[in-house]
Amino acid sequence: MRRAWLALSLVACASPPRIIAEPMAIVAAAPEEDLDAATVVARMTSAYATATTYSDHGTYVLDHGQTLESSFRTVFVRDRRLSYTLSDNSHQSLKVWTDFQHTYSDSQFGSWLVDDEIRVDRPFRYVIGPQTVALTSLLPGIAYESRRSMFATPVRAGSELVSGHDCWVVTGLDAQGEMSLWIDKATYMIRRVREDIRSDNGSMTSTTEFEPVLNAPIDIGTVPPPKDFAKAPARTPEPPDPSLGFDTDYKPPVVRMVFPRSSAAKVGIMTGDLVTALDGKAVSSGLDLHMPARMKALGTKFVVTVERAGETKELTVATEISPIDQAAFDAERMVNTSAPAFDLAVVAGTQVEKLDQLKGHVVLLDFWAQWCEACVETFSMLERLARQNPGLRIISISPDAPEVIRGQANGKDAAFTFVSDPDGKAFAAYHVASLPHYVLVDRAGVIRYVGGGIRNALPLLVRTLLRQ
Repeated sequence: MRRAWLALSLVACASPPRIIAEPMAIVAAAPEEDLDAATVVARMTSAYATATTYSDHGTYVLDHGQTLESSFRTVFVRDRRLSYTLSDNSHQSLKVWTDFQHTYSDSQFGSWLVDDEIRVDRPFRYVIGPQTVALTSLLPGIAYESRRSMFATPVRAGSELVSGHDCWVVTGLDAQGEMSLWIDKATYMIRRVREDIRSDNGSMTSTTEFEPVLNAPIDIGTVPPPKDFAKAPARTPEPPDPSLGFDTDYKPPVVRMVFPRSSAAKVGIMTGDLVTALDGKAVSSGLDLHMPARMKALGTKFVVTVERAGETKELTVATEISPIDQAAFDAERMVNTSAPAFDLAVVAGTQVEKLDQLKGHVVLLDFWAQWCEACVETFSMLERLARQNPGLRIISISPDAPEVIRGQANGKDAAFTFVSDPDGKAFAAYHVASLPHYVLVDRAGVIRYVGGGIRNALPLLVRTLLRQ
């Protein structure tokens, strides 16, 4: 319920920032009409990524049979402040504030103020409205990167005025449909986003209008923390939802994994089965299949209809907690505890005998395996992270044979230590059940972040811990 609301109804209200110094001079080159879409998007991305300050306000209108209108406001001072507030015409709201040491989120939907600690990305995890295109450009990793997937294949669609500003119109596809951006030719700021969303439940259109201001000095004293922030409880991990004991592709819902020793495994559900119905009701996507299970108590029985080699089978399974979800929950509960010690069987890179030798450094534990394509592809990002952040040490832990690990270690920065874990002891100590998996440890040896989902936010999280 909470996630669905955040996906559809977001808004903001905050006092406008007070400028206390002469604005930084912004010299905009004359617009180049022959720029291709990829160049326009690259310059836009660079403008946001290098901004020292940014503020905006605007409106978000969603039309899906009835109209939902929201307003929002953003105030951003790099590495010092981010305030983001949203509210809709049904009086729901979300507020996020951070000084990059503590992050607080507050929602009238649940009437809670929560301390997310340094985890700036956490409050934005389920915020998927087009407003986050600007936020994700300012701080990659704080919102779902799928919102920017259209940037890979943009297309120029002409020019148009928005509030008197001459803009390029760039279109592309993201995970949910077609998205169009109106990008200011003088500043490369986004002034409008339109998204046509298609789903099994029909289509809807959203339009977001921005009034952005870039690189104008902002007095952070005018962006105070939320009221009663000191009393905010720390966010605690949410227990995992029940599952059917297997996982599927989204569409069509073909079984891609059956959890060992689950009831699904015991009754004979197999990888490659096409699921066509749940309790006699047809399903066309993984969402149709798994959402009902998550809403029921553990042990609830469902009849799953599958097609296999031209035959139809009806198999009864009982809901349970998947081992992957349980491991993720257990790993999350390790946050703010001392990092468990383990033997470092170093096979390449800088020699380190024990983890506690690295106290005083920020340490990233990178759990990986050669078969994991995403893990291997991430090494270039980790190398860049090490070069940009002196004081960061990376311990890459793999169950692979030493010769395989050494092959990946060739040419890596001195910040890396490559460790062999053939018996999986380190994997077990840190509750690693899926790859890639990262554990970020602060200078005092305390775990601050865990999980594979922090990959895009790693640069921001590392910078934050190094400043402490």
